Amino acid sequence: MKTGSKPKHREASAALYEKGMALVSSLHFKEAWEPLYEAASMGHAEAMAEIGYMRAYALGVSANAQEALSYLRKSAEMGCNYACYVLWEMYDDGFYGIGAEEAKRLCEEAARRGSPRAIRRLEDGFDLRPVTEILSEQAERGNTDALWYLAHEYMTLGDQKNAEIFLARAVDAGQTDALLFVANGGFHAKDDGKTI
Repeated sequence: MKTGSKPKHREASAALYEKGMALVSSLHFKEAWEPLYEAASMGHAEAMAEIGYMRAYALGVSANAQEALSYLRKSAEMGCNYACYVLWEMYDDGFYGIGAEEAKRLCEEAARRGSPRAIRRLEDGFDLRPVTEILSEQAERGNTDALWYLAHEYMTLGDQKNAEIFLARAVDAGQTDALLFVANGGFHAKDDGKTI
């Protein structure tokens, strides 16, 4: 009896996954959540990756970075190349919670499994320097977004002093996100003794 239940379980999760993905392909993310979540709960790796993606980017459900990363990482551990791809793309997009080493390792795993996308991404290489070093280099080149990202990164690291310095620089440079953050009552940045 047990031998027959596993194939039925796989068939059921596959059917739920297909139903969810049909809804995703027609951009009905909210309706896709339930069948995909059910398939993921049954251990379907690709469904886990899809609900992780949906949680990360608030597609049909509220955003929840921790939950997104949890589902994506579990799916990647199960050998899902799509989960690996989403995680390294999130790293490339500056999504917090994913480091360069993890992104590179996942990309290498997907490449070993023959993913052409992963093989191409590895050809570009991964910059394994600390993110603050990479962003500082970009800020020195005049990238105002890098100033904002540095403020956010330092705040995440608990370095209030540097967070305030880079927030003030981002505001002075007119970086939109920094201006909105301050306008919405974000922490008070100091610039030459003046509170912004």
